[in-house]
Amino acid sequence: MTDDFPFLGERLCLDFVNTDLVRDGGRADLLGGFEDLLAWCVAAELLGAPQARQMRARWKAPHTERVLQDARRLRGTLRGMVERIAAGRTTVAQPALDAINEVLRARIGDLAVVRTKDGYETLFLARWAGPEQLLVPIAESAAALLSQGDLSLVRKCENPDCVLYFYDTTRNHRRRWCSMTACGNRAKVAAHYRRNRRRGAASA
Repeated sequence: MTDDFPFLGERLCLDFVNTDLVRDGGRADLLGGFEDLLAWCVAAELLGAPQARQMRARWKAPHTERVLQDARRLRGTLRGMVERIAAGRTTVAQPALDAINEVLRARIGDLAVVRTKDGYETLFLARWAGPEQLLVPIAESAAALLSQGDLSLVRKCENPDCVLYFYDTTRNHRRRWCSMTACGNRAKVAAHYRRNRRRGAASA
């Protein structure tokens, strides 16, 4: 969890899907405005805070409002996609692929050779020409998940009241909960309560 945003999905696109969640018993949209989208990008380390401040000053409505609506539509499309994948239906519908590809077409940047501790690496350096570019890393993550990931490891939290998804990177691939400190702990407490009730009933 970073500030108000959960980062439990192990894939950027899943963390983005998880900005629509259940909180205090009701559905909560963490992208209430364009400011929230910028804040999420900072929390996800796609942007630095100084970059976000510059973007906030440079990018204005109605352009930012359109991008916010695009972000919510993309999130809904990705949620539908990962919901199907987590249920074992790994054939992705063409409209979902079209939505990802449409965002990828907004990709702007340059290839550059950079020095690393082990030598050199060629990287793609994104240029933030407009607010629509903020969605590109999310689409890139979704594309990488589909083309390089193991889709059998896309899971939904087993808490029926939770709507969070994750990519299971544990060694034995037996992760069940979005977070052991949240849903996992609640499940343990509930199981403990049920065991104590059964013992009490048996001894009565």
